[in-house]
Amino acid sequence: MIGEFERPTVAILKHTNPCGVASADTLLAAWERALATDRQAPYGGIIVVNQTLGGDLARAIAEIFTEVIIAPRFSDEALEVLRKKKNLRLMVAKSGLGAESVREVRSVIGGVLVQDRMPHSATCPISKW
Repeated sequence: MIGEFERPTVAILKHTNPCGVASADTLLAAWERALATDRQAPYGGIIVVNQTLGGDLARAIAEIFTEVIIAPRFSDEALEVLRKKKNLRLMVAKSGLGAESVREVRSVIGGVLVQDRMPHSATCPISKW
């Protein structure tokens, strides 16, 4: 889901269900918007961001109990803040979290169909397989 967004975006998941998703000019502003949708949802949940997680957002997240944070990168300041949290797992998305890394998977009779997403700037009237 996070790969659908190009602007700084935060997604809060609980039991694999999105509980809050927001985009803004900064990740911290996106966090505040996502958190405003349900202030209890992040407790023990997963937070995913689509840009480098910095110290300001790390301090905000550190105020609550979170089990997993996934980001393409973590700043040194963020790592310093988050390492103090007990039972927190930090995961780096190796293949990136941008819209260009998203693939669409569809089930079809006898198998699955996997297709790279077409960039917004590309125009093609026919899908090429």
